[in-house]
Amino acid sequence: MKILSTLFLSVLLLCAAPSQAADDWNGLHAWVGRYPSEHVAGPLPLLAQPALKAALGKLLPKAERQTLARLDVETPVRQSGDTLIIHLCRPRNCPTDLAMIVVLPSQKKVWAGFFTREAGRISTRWYGNQDDYMSLPEELRKEFATRHGN
Repeated sequence: MKILSTLFLSVLLLCAAPSQAADDWNGLHAWVGRYPSEHVAGPLPLLAQPALKAALGKLLPKAERQTLARLDVETPVRQSGDTLIIHLCRPRNCPTDLAMIVVLPSQKKVWAGFFTREAGRISTRWYGNQDDYMSLPEELRKEFATRHGN
């Protein structure tokens, strides 16, 4: 009976413990210089990596997650210090429908900026899981603005 209860407790603890993959923020650096859609560290692309996917899932409203899924033109992931920069946009419409995702893996921080230009409407939206986008370095904020022509 003691063996069964020990086995049951072990299984319960394994199921309740967070997976190591879900907390593997430093593994995101493997995409530097590679496209986000590449399968670099296993079978999943960058935005589907458990840590980043979970953070974006909590951070973004459903409509923005759907927008992000439609942005399938990408540039290689860039690194500035410990910060990873991901650029995505809509095919044949990059300056008017784009996103920039900034990830600081060492601090588990994520920011996602969206820009949309439609007839009679311009929209810029930023989301951050810990800090306002103004905490981003000025050069990254300028880079985002430059990508949509401002």
